Amino acid sequence: MTLEQLKAQQEALQAARFNGVLTVKAGDKTVTYKSNVEIRA
Repeated sequence: MTLEQLKAQQEALQAARFNGVLTVKAGDKTVTYKSNVEIRA
């Protein structure tokens, strides 16, 4: 995984946390978290 891909994933997670969204898509991957605490971890 490239640095750019990691940064994109981090930005998607941060945006999801701040907006209360539990499903995050980065590239071709989609992940659904159970809570904000799980995203933070």
